[in-house]
Amino acid sequence: MIPLVTAFIAAVVAFIAFLQWQTAREKVLLDLFDKRFAVYEELRSVMGRHLGSGIDEPAFYNFVRTVSREVLIRTRSPDLSRSGVAPL
Repeated sequence: MIPLVTAFIAAVVAFIAFLQWQTAREKVLLDLFDKRFAVYEELRSVMGRHLGSGIDEPAFYNFVRTVSREVLIRTRSPDLSRSGVAPL
C-alpha cells in the first residue's frame, strides 16, 4: 500500500512541476512580446514624426534609448533559441 501512495504523490508532484514550468515559459514569451512591442511602438512614433515634419533630436535620442535598452536586455537574457522562441 505504501509504494502506491508514494507513486501517487510522486505523480502529483511531477504534474505540478510541469504546470509551473509551462507557466514560467509562457511568462518569458509574454515578457519578450512586451519588450518587442515597446521597440515597435517607438519605431512607429519616430517614423511618423520623420515622415510628417522631420525628426527632432529628442525624439531620435528617445528612440535610440529604447532600442539600446532592448539590445541590452537581449544580450543579458539566456539563449532562448532552443526553447522555440522566435528571434526578433
